[in-house]
Amino acid sequence: MKKQLLVVSIISVIVFIVLQVNRLLNVDFVGGYQSQITTYVYIFIFAVLIGAIVGAFKKIFAPLIIMAAGIGVVVLVTNLFTVELNYYAHQEEREEMIEKLVSGEIKKEERGNPGFAFYYTPQEYLKANKTDYINARIYSDEKHVVFFQSAESRFLDFIGLTEGFVYSATGELPSGREMGFLEYRKINGQWYFVSSDEKRFRNLCPLLCSEEIIEAP
Repeated sequence: MKKQLLVVSIISVIVFIVLQVNRLLNVDFVGGYQSQITTYVYIFIFAVLIGAIVGAFKKIFAPLIIMAAGIGVVVLVTNLFTVELNYYAHQEEREEMIEKLVSGEIKKEERGNPGFAFYYTPQEYLKANKTDYINARIYSDEKHVVFFQSAESRFLDFIGLTEGFVYSATGELPSGREMGFLEYRKINGQWYFVSSDEKRFRNLCPLLCSEEIIEAP
């Protein structure tokens, strides 16, 4: 019993790691069934956790320690490096969107909003820009600025979280009026990280972003 519970606990932690990475990268392994399968897997992990807690009352502590430590570390690490994971996972799609915006393949459209035309995110790029709209200023082939939303809406967050990457073709920071952001952290010559959450803005992106906070002109 002890050995079986220990093995199942280790397996559940490994599965949890896979789920967390998959959640951040938005990789669809099984098509339309992924949501259902994910739900069942979480139920399995929860059941194992309950079993580990019951085992602890019987003085079998190792499974509970493994699950608590494993899940805790995974959540901490994935939350800390969520910006880096998302940036590298979907950078190719973002660059494709920029090319299509500049070439005119992605055009402004009116969809149920007479008099208001927006750039809409093509269905195949919703993992790279997690919103229906593309916040873009296309001035010319040489000068354009695009914001890509990378963070998902948080549970019971009625204010909303605007967070992601700003691309500037010239490398110059857009003004606060252009994109609505007042502070940036530089990733490289053309990419910047932004967030409406001050704490996330300062604490996330430890490996990818410069520590210097740049104010918008």
